[in-house]
Amino acid sequence: MILYRGVLFCYLKLFDWASCALDLSFLLLAFRFASEALTRPDFGGCSVTIPHKEAIGTYLDKLSPSASILGAVNTVVVEEGEEEEEEEEDNMRSDSSGAKQSQRQRQLVGHNTDWLGIFKPMRAALRQSAALHSARLAAAAATKIQSDSAVDDAPTSSSGEVVRLGIVVGAGGTARAAAYALRSLGLQAIVVNPRTPANAQAMAQDLNAKIEAAKATAAAGAGAAGARAADGGDSKDTEALASVAWAESISEASLTSTVGADVAWEVAAVVSTLPAAAGFELPEWLLPTPAHDSGAAAANSDQSEPRCADQSPPVAVLDVVYKPARTALVTQCVQHGLPIVPGATMLLEQGLEQLELWTRRTAPRPEVRAALLANVLASDTVVKEGSSMSETEALFRDLPGWKDAFPSPKLASN
Repeated sequence: MILYRGVLFCYLKLFDWASCALDLSFLLLAFRFASEALTRPDFGGCSVTIPHKEAIGTYLDKLSPSASILGAVNTVVVEEGEEEEEEEEDNMRSDSSGAKQSQRQRQLVGHNTDWLGIFKPMRAALRQSAALHSARLAAAAATKIQSDSAVDDAPTSSSGEVVRLGIVVGAGGTARAAAYALRSLGLQAIVVNPRTPANAQAMAQDLNAKIEAAKATAAAGAGAAGARAADGGDSKDTEALASVAWAESISEASLTSTVGADVAWEVAAVVSTLPAAAGFELPEWLLPTPAHDSGAAAANSDQSEPRCADQSPPVAVLDVVYKPARTALVTQCVQHGLPIVPGATMLLEQGLEQLELWTRRTAPRPEVRAALLANVLASDTVVKEGSSMSETEALFRDLPGWKDAFPSPKLASN
């Protein structure tokens, strides 16, 4: 397999680890121009990085629904079509006996797995959030300290429904994938770009236009089922989902202005696509009160009404930053007991999706996850206070899906 990358970085090690586990062999080559790789007869697929994700589409035969909507391709797969015989004599191929031979039509198909790297772990994080909320309510009921207002004053609309919001911070390519992922999870995606709100507005409008165009195209060719497939296919009722929206900031006033003053809402998820240097953290109003940080409910005599964050499931958060693993946002979420997905999880998921597209085999998740974890831990030398492990190791040991990636004591001692 030949892999082409516009930029080579440590993420490539993921495929080295996977190929060893699957006993695969492939040749990794870098080309200055995409046409040099794509036209080779032994081309087997490629991974595309910034700044080539948009331009690569012009060289391909077709795009997956997600790649078409997002306007970006990070994975190129070679698909073999049905065998066909050339009709014209000049184009016929013959064997030694002069018999006609059939040819397979090769197609280059562009996919986008970035959104799946967000969709899958955030789906798990939202389930974790719901479980934490249920446990908190059960604990409150058991100790009989849950106030009536904690239920009666929870946000409701005239229909009794609450709109669940998925906030995307940033307006770049990864933010587009995040908005698409959150929308596919059934959330109302809202894009916020703190420095340049106009960029968030432009991105939301462009993404909406592409979603509607893809749905219209699919509906014309395959009916309503095709429209739902073009819209992501992962939501139970994609046609009922609202368009991607944007807001000036992550404030209650700004979000209310975007959603509507007469609409009850709650923030279910936040995905930050900002660099670690931005130091982004959740606003205080999205954090649970100290009494709820441990999952137990308690009355707060200094507060006449319960905080919005305490009435709803805790916010599920994803930080796309891979290194450092423990950003300001990750640290904040750990301190307040919020479900947090680090960038390494997103990197793992979208990379394994690529591998399965290329090889058509189940990716060796445990082996690759353990190797990636070792790579992440090797970059952190800050030792956690009162412990022999680093802060990053302490973080990953408490994260669902990563505990099994650590070697057992017996293996570690050998």
